Amino acid sequence: MVRVTRTSSLNSLLAIPAEESFMSSALLDNSGFAGVMRCYRPEMAAHRTFLDRFPEHREVDHVSTAQFLTALCIYDHLSLEGSSSGHEDSQADVIADGTHRIRRDFCSSWVMDLLKELPSEVSSVISANEYSSADFDQRNFRSRRLAFTLYASPLVERLRLRRGEKLPDVYTAESHVDRPFFERMNSQAGSPLSPDFLAQAMFLHRGLLLEACADTGSTYLPYLYRGRMLECVPPSVARQINGSADMIVPLASDTLPGDTESVRILSGFYYDMLARLTWTRYDDTVPFIGAAILAKTGFALDRSFDLAMELRQEGRLRALFGELDEHRETGDRVMYEIAIDEIKSDLAAAGRHLGLRDANPDLQALWSLATFWLPEAARKAAEGAIALLPSGLRRMAERVAGMLLTAKPHQMLLIDHTSALRAVRTAGRK
Repeated sequence: MVRVTRTSSLNSLLAIPAEESFMSSALLDNSGFAGVMRCYRPEMAAHRTFLDRFPEHREVDHVSTAQFLTALCIYDHLSLEGSSSGHEDSQADVIADGTHRIRRDFCSSWVMDLLKELPSEVSSVISANEYSSADFDQRNFRSRRLAFTLYASPLVERLRLRRGEKLPDVYTAESHVDRPFFERMNSQAGSPLSPDFLAQAMFLHRGLLLEACADTGSTYLPYLYRGRMLECVPPSVARQINGSADMIVPLASDTLPGDTESVRILSGFYYDMLARLTWTRYDDTVPFIGAAILAKTGFALDRSFDLAMELRQEGRLRALFGELDEHRETGDRVMYEIAIDEIKSDLAAAGRHLGLRDANPDLQALWSLATFWLPEAARKAAEGAIALLPSGLRRMAERVAGMLLTAKPHQMLLIDHTSALRAVRTAGRK
């Protein structure tokens, strides 16, 4: 469990005790959240206009939705950085609608408007953060300079958006809150950035800043394109935003997995199994939990939210990823990899339930999970008997053993996901 201690002002904002322990919390990316809402409320005029102009962006919004559903399942608390990206009239009033209490002078109105569109049980677990302090101002200053410097360096070839990737319109707007600072830096540069690269540097700055703000007790979940950019920034460089020196031992390198790496590792393993079961391939940047929920519900988002909230309230996925995060934070690589391997074994067992066979004899160890309640001699006898069965009966025995193993939420996700994809293929043949 990661203990998060909040300041008194934020405690009152979120109406939670100052010393409450959270397994984890996640800071959502506004651009990603906007994509979720385009999927959920495509009939809204602004969303319809955007999707008419950029129909290819639907796939990116689907990734954002899978990420959001996964976050609902595995994080105790979700938040949005709700400060306006434009110059708005400062107001001192407080919005109070029974669910949220957020200062309008810190919160962009569209964030609140979209939060109100969500089902109340979903929006009730999301708050809007306010970042306003001398420390934040210093991070903001360093992040702007770093993003500009990176785009003025040879690293720009790795950072730049790929062909067909869409930058949110707000970063090309003259009213963007960061534009005066970036244009001032550009006017003083020996080789000024193009308007396109200047907007992309502003886009990167936002990710660097939010990643720094979520550095303690929280995980930043970047928008797809912003996440790709951040992966290209060396961690030792990004840490400069917090004004901290690199803590790595001289001559050594830091191989600690990032905050979201556990989900990505398991997604890769999960999708390898799914491909062997269905001939369907996903990219491992799509979190497997959200993808499974969307497949099971046929992308009906009201049903998807219901299922995600059921998994959230059950709590087993949160506990599972909380354990992984604890091992990672404490630097216990042995226990971290043991926990990862246990989850992979669970998924492999679910695959066997679906008829998947693996020639690797090491996977025979999975049988011990199905027969753990037997004395050792009886367990060995059972395993030997199964090995001697004719092939047809042996497959039946494997399915029975698989049923015994299939009781965990991540196992059920694989089974339901596989069934949904097979059903789609079957329906397509009729």
